[in-house]
Amino acid sequence: MRRTLLLLAALAIAVASPAFVTTASPEETGQKPSENAVTMSGILVFVSATEIIIKTADGDRRFSIDERTELPTDLGADARVKVTFRKLDDGRLHATRVTKAD
Repeated sequence: MRRTLLLLAALAIAVASPAFVTTASPEETGQKPSENAVTMSGILVFVSATEIIIKTADGDRRFSIDERTELPTDLGADARVKVTFRKLDDGRLHATRVTKAD
């Protein structure tokens, strides 16, 4: 009985802990990824599996990307790009689409 009470208490603490809080994706909340989207153009400086950096007139801008981000496969350094993004709750900018700018 005592072991069961301790286990239940530990489980209650773990569930209430902020470390277990997750952020729902736009698909889970029913929000369309394009809602509140903004577009910015610049020169491609860096791209990896998790981020893209472009140079704009106001300086370098960093965007997080993930498997849902639409990206051309033939992007090269110094390419002119247009990034459609949204601002996340934590202040980061997340790219939903990257296209070559004309």
